[in-house]
Amino acid sequence: MVSKALVSDADLPASRISIFNGPSVPHFEQGRIGIVTISSAASPAPSSSEEALKQVIDEFTHAQVGFAPSVLRDLTTPEYIEVSPLGEVDPRDKMLGFYAPENKVPAPSETTSDFNVRVMGDTAVVIVKVTFQTKGIDTGAPAHALRETFLARQTPESWKLVSAQYTTIQSKH
Repeated sequence: MVSKALVSDADLPASRISIFNGPSVPHFEQGRIGIVTISSAASPAPSSSEEALKQVIDEFTHAQVGFAPSVLRDLTTPEYIEVSPLGEVDPRDKMLGFYAPENKVPAPSETTSDFNVRVMGDTAVVIVKVTFQTKGIDTGAPAHALRETFLARQTPESWKLVSAQYTTIQSKH
């Protein structure tokens, strides 16, 4: 897809004006308007690693809401550690114990969005927004959201989570 936008070099910082003044592009004069063509092909497509990481995070989040410790164990490394929304540092066994089936409580539905994935070889950092909708659950709590940061490592089998940190997103009202 190609998009076109009208721009004026008066609206651009000096460091950006020079990109328009090459030998094949006429010189822009102050206040003149030109057309810049921007191709979406210039934006890299998500890599298979990025898509796999998003899937791992979605599976992890669903397993938390569903209190499925066996799934959480499969998605994490033995050295997994997290900082809970309350600021507590929980090693993997404590996290798995929290999600034991006998501790299950009515869970809100959740949606993930705003993925920010950085892959560096066999390591990745993923930041995601998770919004919990409590409608229909008798908790009295309104919907809330967390910003979750994960450290992941690629193993021969798949991406595994090594660490997580949860930050509550404050409501704007």
